[in-house]
Amino acid sequence: MQEEIIISVIGIIILIIVIFTTLKKPSIDNVRSKKNKKIDIINQYKKRLNDELQILNGDKEAIRNKKSELLKEFNMELSRNIFFDENEIRTIILDLSRH
Repeated sequence: MQEEIIISVIGIIILIIVIFTTLKKPSIDNVRSKKNKKIDIINQYKKRLNDELQILNGDKEAIRNKKSELLKEFNMELSRNIFFDENEIRTIILDLSRH
């Protein structure tokens, strides 16, 4: 009789520990906010634009053509991105065109 009570108490304690560990929230340190994701995407575009234009070594015609090509590509990518609306895309492309 006492053995059954001890086994029941141990079972209940184990069950409580299992429930507690499974319901405990995992730490979410790596989740970035929507604003941070937007900033990261924009910075990647700026870096890519600068990197590809530096290769052209000051050839103004080639720089203008390459910049136009890249801005069109960025515009297409941003239009498919769920984080950006039409006004934001227009502002980003305008900002990138000034670099």
